[in-house]
Amino acid sequence: MALLTESQFWDEDRIKEYEVMQLRRMLQHCASQVPYYRRLFHRIGFDPALVRQVSDLTALPTLDKETVRLNLQDLLAENIPASKRVYYTTGGTMGKTLGFWGLREAGWRERAFMETQWMRVGFHRDRLRAMLKGKESLFGFC
Repeated sequence: MALLTESQFWDEDRIKEYEVMQLRRMLQHCASQVPYYRRLFHRIGFDPALVRQVSDLTALPTLDKETVRLNLQDLLAENIPASKRVYYTTGGTMGKTLGFWGLREAGWRERAFMETQWMRVGFHRDRLRAMLKGKESLFGFC
């Protein structure tokens, strides 16, 4: 949470610098560890190391729901063991739900973002609150 607290005071240039650094890091990971992106980057000649701004992403095709459904296994990072993955689904408000894999440990990151935002408006973790979220399991609704 220290980064979230500190970064709220960054100027626009610092935010953009951090954003591009993290984007390049993620794209390089995708190029080396995710079969779908490895093939895509090779096919279109995209080099993550050359990314200098967020708008460089316009060189990539949009990842739509159907592409995710058709390439679910190839969108998994090869260096992440199955035990560290968790299956998520969208709520399906636009039609059919979409399932995808995420990191099991990423929940703490989401929690940190949520708590930082709550603190900015006066809520604290020791206060009573309710969160309404939908979830679909691999085997149906739960």
